[in-house]
Amino acid sequence: MDTWIGEVLAAESDLRGPSPDAWFERLDAERQRLDDALARLLENDHELGLCLSGAVWPFWLARGLVDDGRDWFDRLLAASDSEQRTAGRAKALYGAGTLAFIQGDRETALPLHTESLAIARELADPLLEADALIGLARVALLDGDARVMEQRARASLEAVRAAGDQKRSATALHHVVEALRRQRPGAAERFHESLELAAELKNARLIAYCLLGLAHVAASRGEWPRAARLLGASEAALASAGATLDPDYLDDRERTRSAAEAALGSDCCAKEVEPGGSLGLEAAAREGLAETGLRFPA
Repeated sequence: MDTWIGEVLAAESDLRGPSPDAWFERLDAERQRLDDALARLLENDHELGLCLSGAVWPFWLARGLVDDGRDWFDRLLAASDSEQRTAGRAKALYGAGTLAFIQGDRETALPLHTESLAIARELADPLLEADALIGLARVALLDGDARVMEQRARASLEAVRAAGDQKRSATALHHVVEALRRQRPGAAERFHESLELAAELKNARLIAYCLLGLAHVAASRGEWPRAARLLGASEAALASAGATLDPDYLDDRERTRSAAEAALGSDCCAKEVEPGGSLGLEAAAREGLAETGLRFPA
């Protein structure tokens, strides 16, 4: 195996972790090298190509290269043997399904995650299974089916907790809580639990989503200044992660922002959003945990 490819594969957990910036910057500088490697593997080693694409998709997502990433996945999956039920194929299917979800392409995402789940279960791999279940929870989000989203996210959470993977636990817990919010507005205590775990991991993207959920909860209670501050804090945390909001969260955010502006007035709302948006990651998490007495972990 090419040494460079081996280094990228070894960094898979870093690329999906809370602090991937160093690897994203490296892949920015070596993007042509990545494309060349994938082209070579497309011709000579489909399995390794699936493994490499399954490792680097967070880079494509973070850098706005979703179309490029989807094209590589399409080509590699089409060229490979679908009868080869491997971890590499399961990871590639999950990555391809996630990029499809980001673009709101439910019809493509569903079969990709469904096949990934089938392979994961054939391999008895709980982490691959947990990923695929989160993918299917996101499909349920596109369907507007919060009950099914909750079921799939809970199954993912059970799998990752049994495997002892804290990072994936944080992601699964967030999806459970978001599904609960969509069914029963006001689930603040579960968002606090999710935020506390995200803060412990210093996962800026997950912190941002938890803060957004708490903004919705504050709005449901008529706590408009807090809702506005949390909207600002969420946006700041998302920016610090170099990420954008998933498409199926945009309408809810705009509804809460519009409601806050209607309640407070546009100028007053902006004055609340602005200080929230100026918070650093630790301060943003502290703002979200403020009403519980919990503290941002050291």
